[in-house]
Amino acid sequence: NFFGPALLTKAVVPHMLRAGGGHVVVISSVQGKFGIPHRSSYAASKHAVQGCFESLRAEHHKDGLRFLLFTPGYVATNLSRNAVTADGTPTGQLEKKGISPSACAEQVLAAMCEGQPELYVGGQKEWAALALQR
Repeated sequence: NFFGPALLTKAVVPHMLRAGGGHVVVISSVQGKFGIPHRSSYAASKHAVQGCFESLRAEHHKDGLRFLLFTPGYVATNLSRNAVTADGTPTGQLEKKGISPSACAEQVLAAMCEGQPELYVGGQKEWAALALQR
C-alpha cells in the first residue's frame, strides 16, 4: 500500500519536473485518517501514504506538480467478489452498494482538473467517519 506508490512516484517525479508539471493520483483510505481495531497494519500503510503524499504536495506545489489523494468507498469491482473469508474461501459476492468504476473515474478526473488535493468517493458510512474524525 505504501512502497509501490512511493517508489513509482520517486521514479517519475524527475521526469515530471523536466516536463514542467503533472498530476499524481494515489489511492488512500478512510483508514489513512484514523485506525480501527484489527486493521493496524493496513491503517499504518495508509497513514504512510497520507503523510508521504501530503508532504510531496507541499514540497512540489511551486514546481507545478499536483498530488491528489483519492479515498474511495465501495466501488463495484471484482475486488469484493474475489475477496476471501477467514477460512480462505472466496466470497463470490459483488459489492452492490458501490458506485460504478466509470463514475468513480469521472470524479477522479474532475478532481484533477479542479486541482483538488483530496477526493472522497463513498457512501454515508465513509462520510460520517471522516466528519467525526475532524
